Amino acid sequence: MSGNVLGSINLINASLAAKVRFFGFASSVAVYGHGHVPMREDERPVPADSYGNAKLAVERELAVTMQLQGLPYFALRMHNVYGERQNMGDPYRNAVAIFLNQIMRGEPISVYGDGSQIHAFTYAPDIVGTFLTASDQPAAWGQVFNVGSSQTTTVLDMAHTVRTAMGVPDHPIMHLATRDEVHAAYTDNSLARKTLGDWVDTPLAEGLQRTATWAREHGPVEPATSLSIENDTADKPEWFT
Repeated sequence: MSGNVLGSINLINASLAAKVRFFGFASSVAVYGHGHVPMREDERPVPADSYGNAKLAVERELAVTMQLQGLPYFALRMHNVYGERQNMGDPYRNAVAIFLNQIMRGEPISVYGDGSQIHAFTYAPDIVGTFLTASDQPAAWGQVFNVGSSQTTTVLDMAHTVRTAMGVPDHPIMHLATRDEVHAAYTDNSLARKTLGDWVDTPLAEGLQRTATWAREHGPVEPATSLSIENDTADKPEWFT
């Protein structure tokens, strides 16, 4: 949590000193916590973990900074983002990367419970352009937007698709004990599409195939809990799926 909050505050202060034109923040749907689906921007955020709390804290700091010091900002609440060049060594966050790495390491795919959790996995290249668009849209400044895929699927179905993309459709899947987590997490993206314009929504199988090809080229990675300052082994984020 400290990495997200303190690091972002340092960037905000540096931006003020450099008199930058705007500040674009990569937030997360983790700010909603156990919200109703599809999650909407006008819903009161109640984060369920420290990661969501950190993202929400930065959003609020940006709002205050804009009000008091005039630094325009926008925040894009993304969800379940995956794709080439992602961190493959985080054992807690991002199920796509975890599953790919487990296959390459010869380990069974680990799925919590029966895998019926519903998510919308977002192919990273699809939404990169929304940051550029928002930076040139004064109407977007001071706003938060849900940005991501509208294709919902279960974690178990995603695991099957990952196996197919890796060419091992019969790779074993290990079901772990059910945990207390958000069962369904996907968003209403209509506000972002109306304000920022539409974006490509790559089919999951296609995005996973591209990501799997890249992963095979780079090989397995030793999981490491200290790869990112966002990781807190005492409070493992529940939003990695």
